[in-house]
Formats: sequence, structure tokens, C-alpha cells
Amino acid sequence: MVGRAPLSADRAAIRHAPVYTRTAARTKLPARRDGRVGCVARFAAPRRFRYKRSMHTALDRVLEPFRPGFAADGFEVSVRDMIDGIVILKIVHNPEACEECLLPDDMLGPMLTTAFRDVAPDITAVRIEHVQS
Repeated sequence: MVGRAPLSADRAAIRHAPVYTRTAARTKLPARRDGRVGCVARFAAPRRFRYKRSMHTALDRVLEPFRPGFAADGFEVSVRDMIDGIVILKIVHNPEACEECLLPDDMLGPMLTTAFRDVAPDITAVRIEHVQS
């Protein structure tokens, strides 16, 4: 048996694109591959968005051990975005936050960069944004 040739990027994109039929066009819903009318939620997001969403979730999970310490001092920490290997971290300062208890950015950044590299080795830095609530 002869193996299948790998799909080109164009054919792979077409393979995951929704298929519209006459029935689906009337209902304005994409059809499933078997011809029945389906729901938009049944189709997976494009791969680049799935990767970004899963990476964001993985980076957010890295922060779980740090969250109780931040919360005890009155801060909320979350991953805002990841751009070109730089993780943008958002720290929300609640009104009762202990400002002196927070580590300086030049110490906190490298510490979190090391933690993020366990999940994604291509992380180069962490940029911290402070937000007052």
C-alpha cells in the first residue's frame, strides 16, 4: 500500500474549512461533511488561533503556583498576550494591595521567564503591565 503524500498548506486549510450546501445556505449555517446542516460551533478554529489559545492557557497555568502569593498581597495576575516570544503579564493592583510587598519588575520578570520557559522554550522575556483597579 502506498502512503499518502503530506497535505500542502492550502489543501490542509481547505480540509478544515466549513462546507456550504444549498440547505445550509438557506439556513445560513455551514453543513457538515456528510451533508447535514451543522452548527458553527462544531467546526474547529483555524490552527493558528487554536495554538494561540492553547498557549495562552498553558502560560496561564504556569501562574497558578504564584497566584496565592499575589492574592495575599492584594494583586491579581494574568497573562494578557504573547507577542514574538515576549509574554505580556497584567498585574492588577487592588485598593488594599501592599505595594511594598510586590517584587520589583527587574526581579519578577526573569523569575517568571524561567517558569514560562518550562512550557514554551521560545519565551525570551516577560513584560509586566501594572493596572490600578
